[in-house]
Amino acid sequence: MLSGDELGTNYGASLGVGVFERTNVSSAHLWRQRSSEFLAIGAPLWNGSGGVHIYTGSAYRLWDFWSGEELSGTRICDRGGGGGALFPRLRTLAGGFASEEFGRSMVVGDFSCDGYDDLAVGAPGADLVAGNGQLLEDAGAVYVFRGGPLGIGVEGTIVLTQGAFGSEGTPESGDRFGEVLTVGNFNGRRVDASVPWSCWDLAVGTPNEDDDRGEVQIFYGDPGNLVIIGPILRPGEDGMPGARAAGDRFGAALVGFAFDEDGFHDLAIGAPGDGGGRVHAIPGSSTGPMTSQANSFKQQTLQVPDDDDPGDRFGQSVGAMNVESDEALVIGVPGEDMNQGAVMLVKLDRHADGTLIASEPATIVRASDVGLPPMADLHWGEVLASPRAFPTNPAEFP
Repeated sequence: MLSGDELGTNYGASLGVGVFERTNVSSAHLWRQRSSEFLAIGAPLWNGSGGVHIYTGSAYRLWDFWSGEELSGTRICDRGGGGGALFPRLRTLAGGFASEEFGRSMVVGDFSCDGYDDLAVGAPGADLVAGNGQLLEDAGAVYVFRGGPLGIGVEGTIVLTQGAFGSEGTPESGDRFGEVLTVGNFNGRRVDASVPWSCWDLAVGTPNEDDDRGEVQIFYGDPGNLVIIGPILRPGEDGMPGARAAGDRFGAALVGFAFDEDGFHDLAIGAPGDGGGRVHAIPGSSTGPMTSQANSFKQQTLQVPDDDDPGDRFGQSVGAMNVESDEALVIGVPGEDMNQGAVMLVKLDRHADGTLIASEPATIVRASDVGLPPMADLHWGEVLASPRAFPTNPAEFP
């Protein structure tokens, strides 16, 4: 139950778990066994502009008791529960722009390669001021909070906007830069060759850009900071196949995933307005996402043999998971069958030319397959959980 100042804040709009401080290892680049996890919960309407609440592991991992295989009692997150026990927030992070929806999106990853997780928070409603003094409403911003011994929110913050730090692009009203975020080690950068995935990169989706054509901006992680400007990805540009059209909303969904053990993460990008929808898959490489080897998945093809109807919104959400020892993309199709919705599982393989292809026709999962009754406007598949960035074991708490 929400209570107090959580009501009306859109509490839970985004979530993240990371080791932001208090690591228990002798070297920052060892896997962080028994380190202290923290939970971050976004509330983009908190206090008018949004906030991200940070909790220690004891606040959300406490159970009254465990008996055999049956769980009893109350799991406590935030206030209340457990016989009146109180587990307050450790701290609340906030931004600096008006009505910015700080916490609308969120991802966790070690961008600075120091062994501590960092926290990237999207504020797509941020109103920016242009050089001529014009107010750019809902231009959007992304905050990157450094993790470290002093604690998240104390170690330093970087604010990213379109065109910042010499990157391409110009903020415009309604762009909502930062509405969608994901992480991955797209260029294989690491500071210790014995430890994979130690320098994470940030991908920022801006599906409203250019009359909803959309784009994705990459920022590469680095031991010094996270202002190493990467490419802006757009279909039909810089060797990437395809074309852009108004309403495609390229970048409306993002997921970084590791198809194989080649040392690079790959990137899947949803464009749910491209006809009935499309998902682009771009392999990673030593130079970052290989746009020339990009492939895309669309319905009513050999790879996804289902009707491609306008309004299906194939690619409104994307995720990744292991299915029967095969890596698969999980693609939400919330407009399927009069908005009942569906989820597609596309098992992946790698073609001789390096592109990611479907190893077999996609499997469709409907709400009825998991016990939900068919109903109009269910929008099954509207949201999918992203895989966790840092593969650390669950922490133990006293």
